[in-house]
Amino acid sequence: MATIDTTVLRDAVLALLQEAYVGPENPEMPWFADNAPETGVLGTLSEVSAAQASTPLGTDDATIAAHTAHLRFALSLANRAYRGENPYPDADWDASWTTRSVTEAEWDRLRAELRSQYDQLREALAQELPWDAPMVLPGTLGQIAHGAWHLGAIRTLLEML
Repeated sequence: MATIDTTVLRDAVLALLQEAYVGPENPEMPWFADNAPETGVLGTLSEVSAAQASTPLGTDDATIAAHTAHLRFALSLANRAYRGENPYPDADWDASWTTRSVTEAEWDRLRAELRSQYDQLREALAQELPWDAPMVLPGTLGQIAHGAWHLGAIRTLLEML
């Protein structure tokens, strides 16, 4: 049975996480985002105003601000887990969607908090992790997929606005 070098695994995970949140490591060879720098969640959000982030398409539709707050929440749970905590029993996923509208100052703070959670996650993943632990690899891959899904949702909302 072949094994994967954990350094190769870690580097691939970091590259895909970067693509989801910042943009592709090599814009000439993206895996799922556009082939330009800053096309991940954070780069996309940097061009969004608080008014755009607060505009729902319908009465019960999630706003870009809601997607952003939800991503911040999900990354914060992962960061707590990587620090050895068990954040999941009291995690309130519904509450992570309650941010609907933001002022410019709130929007700047929310984007900065998302960036901070992303940076903390990258830092945790850069360490030697027990990739064979039950939650580490699936949870990490899930964070990449989750970020990529919300990137698509946010871009769709922007186009529809």
